[in-house]
Amino acid sequence: MVKEAEENAEADRTAKENIESRNQLESYLYGLRSSVQDTLKDKLSEEEKTSVLKAVADTLTWLESHQQESKITYDEKRKEVESIATPIITKAYGATENPDNKGDDDQPTVEEVDE
Repeated sequence: MVKEAEENAEADRTAKENIESRNQLESYLYGLRSSVQDTLKDKLSEEEKTSVLKAVADTLTWLESHQQESKITYDEKRKEVESIATPIITKAYGATENPDNKGDDDQPTVEEVDE
């Protein structure tokens, strides 16, 4: 019985990793969709919103029919979505932090502070 448990321990660990990876992907997708539709809706162009939301919808559809994939597969799928969303989201947060797109010209530079 102990031997059987030891043999199943690796399979259980792998199954747990797969499920956690799937859940992380799903959570990332819902969070991303929420950010685009709520938090960043005024900071993104329609084309950017459409691009990110399409990637999210396509991946959620894919998840519905791929419930038993490996951790590696889920991680690769997340990277695909991130490759589309990250540049857009980064740009939007940059616009949020500095809405006038002006540099901090009135702030001293490191060199000026060191003098």
